[in-house]
Amino acid sequence: SRRGRCCRKFGGLRRMKRKLRLSDKQMKLLYSIRLRYKKKKLALMEKIVPLKIRKHRLLLEEDVNLSDIRALLTKMAGYKVEMKMLRIKKRRTIEKILSEDQKMKFRMMRMHRKKRGHCRHHRRHRRH
Repeated sequence: SRRGRCCRKFGGLRRMKRKLRLSDKQMKLLYSIRLRYKKKKLALMEKIVPLKIRKHRLLLEEDVNLSDIRALLTKMAGYKVEMKMLRIKKRRTIEKILSEDQKMKFRMMRMHRKKRGHCRHHRRHRRH
C-alpha cells in the first residue's frame, strides 16, 4: 500500500546502500541481519495480536473487569519492551558491519529522521 511504502525507515535498503556506500558484502550481511530480526519480530507479534483481540473482547462486555484488562495490558507492555529491545539489538548488529565513517552517517540518518518525523505522510497528519 502507499501508506506502508512511505513509512519505511530510511527509505529502505537502496537508500541506505546509496547514502552509506555499502559494499556488496555489507548488503548481503544487512539482508541476513534484517531477515533474522524480522523473524524474531514476527514471533513477538504472534504473541501480541491475540492479546489485543482478547482486550477488545473484554472491553465489549457489559461488566468490564478492569483487573483482567490491566493484566492484559501489562503482558502486552512486556512484549512491546521486547520489540524495542529487538530494534536496539538490530541497530547495534548493523553498526558492527559498518566502518566508522558509515556508523557516523548511519547515526546521522537516524537523528535526521527523528528530527523531521517519519515521512511526509506523518508530518502532514501531525500538524492538524
